[in-house]
Amino acid sequence: MGHKVTLLPAQYIRPYVRRNKTDANNARAIVEAARNKTLHAVPIKNEDQQALQSLHRLQEQWKHTRTARINALRGILREFGVRVPMGPTAAIKTTRASLDTLPMILQASVQDVLEALTDIRTRTC
Repeated sequence: MGHKVTLLPAQYIRPYVRRNKTDANNARAIVEAARNKTLHAVPIKNEDQQALQSLHRLQEQWKHTRTARINALRGILREFGVRVPMGPTAAIKTTRASLDTLPMILQASVQDVLEALTDIRTRTC
């Protein structure tokens, strides 16, 4: 159709939106921002750059998952009087060492979490 497509940073479009956020108001804001010569377009990423960015997002999700599981283990062990030091390596070592002090019904589940943490570590390294 002959249109030239440009990508504009979303944070720079927001000041141009008037009143409520609707599709029509957003479209007007985009057009008005595109007419502004001081606003520079965002370069379009190629496929490799998009893949690399996606890989970084996945790794960040794995890190958040690891942190959440370690915090859960830390809370469980505190309930049973075991003090867990800071840091993921120390928390995993302490959990492995104090696995026998936990009730039998809980040991298998904690062991599963430890195995999942080992798996996550191999994925993020």
